[in-house]
Amino acid sequence: MMRIGPYKFLFLCTGNSARSILGEYLLKRLGGGRFEVFSAGSFPTGKVNPLAIQVLKDIYDIDASDARSKSWEEFKDLQFDFVVTVCDNARESCPVWPGQPIVAHWGLPDPAAVEGTEAEKYRAFKEVAAEIYRRIQSFIAPAITDASSQDLSDILDLLTQVQLPHDGVAENLNGFLVARDESSRLIATIGLERHGSTGLLRSAAVAPGYQGCGIGSRLTRHLLERAKNDGVERVVLLTTTASEFFAQHFGFCETARTVFDTELAESAEWNLPRCSTAVCMTLTLR
Repeated sequence: MMRIGPYKFLFLCTGNSARSILGEYLLKRLGGGRFEVFSAGSFPTGKVNPLAIQVLKDIYDIDASDARSKSWEEFKDLQFDFVVTVCDNARESCPVWPGQPIVAHWGLPDPAAVEGTEAEKYRAFKEVAAEIYRRIQSFIAPAITDASSQDLSDILDLLTQVQLPHDGVAENLNGFLVARDESSRLIATIGLERHGSTGLLRSAAVAPGYQGCGIGSRLTRHLLERAKNDGVERVVLLTTTASEFFAQHFGFCETARTVFDTELAESAEWNLPRCSTAVCMTLTLR
């Protein structure tokens, strides 16, 4: 069963001198005691950019004077829950970490590459820090709750946005979870249809603008934990685009769809023509 925390969180970039340092210290502040936060680089410069430390102090009142630039080799034996790359180079060369951490990519411009006056360079660091701050807030702030009838309209609107079907949602609403941001806007949902000892994971959707922040992965983990506690023995899903994601992060395995045709015959989603060519995957919980 997924542990409650604190969760180990790693920010990665190339030099570990600017973006990943900003992420490390901002999450330490915003996450409270829920996270143990680290940062590292694929090719560390060995020196933290002074403007990163200055922006953290000026804008967020965070003392990062003890920050240091270091290699990810330093953490190769640690088992992380979350790994976030903040530059494309780190994303491409990101190693395989022990366990099954949730890996996300927050593509951000390198403020250290900006040329110009000191004021222009400072502004670049300030803007990147603000974007990291926003993404961290999106990641940690949403409360995950059971869906209610008041959520149905918002769930259907979100499914429309991401082009997922509505069939069977209302009838299985008691199996859905939702996440809302600080303004109460619904930003993510996921559902589980119960069919005997089997659950059909469906309608995993994250609003544009919040994708890549990890909220979808958090919802999935929460749903799987709840399913296990409720006595579900196996979870089945259909996907056309995310088979690798579900395999790597949650241990789902590709399975012949015909194995579940009888058990899931009454599911509206299972019988949709658009789902007939999707990859079928399963995860055993017990």
